[in-house]
Amino acid sequence: MSLELNKSLPVRIDKEKTLETIVAIRSTLIYKYKFTDETTIRDQRFNPKLYEKHLANSLRQSTCQDADIAGLLRRGARFNYLFVDRYGMTVVDFTLDSAFCSRK
Repeated sequence: MSLELNKSLPVRIDKEKTLETIVAIRSTLIYKYKFTDETTIRDQRFNPKLYEKHLANSLRQSTCQDADIAGLLRRGARFNYLFVDRYGMTVVDFTLDSAFCSRK
C-alpha cells in the first residue's frame, strides 16, 4: 500500500512543509513531513505543543469526519504524523486513532 502512495511523493503541502514519504507498519500509516521553510519553527516563540494541537485539530476536522477513514479507524487503523526539520530531527509527532477522533 505505501509503495503505491509514495509514487507521487515528495509533494509540497504548503509554503513550509513537504510530504516526503508514507510508510505502512501493520495497521499504522506513517506520514513523514519535512519543514522546507523553517522560519516558523526557528522562531523563539515557536511552541511545538501548540503547533501540534493546531495540526491535530485541523486533522480531526478533516480526517475524522471522512466516513471511509472513520470506518478504518474504528477497525483499528492509525495514522501517525511525523514532522522533521532539515536535519531529520523530530519537531512534531502525533498519532490519530479512533480514540483521538472521539475527543472534542
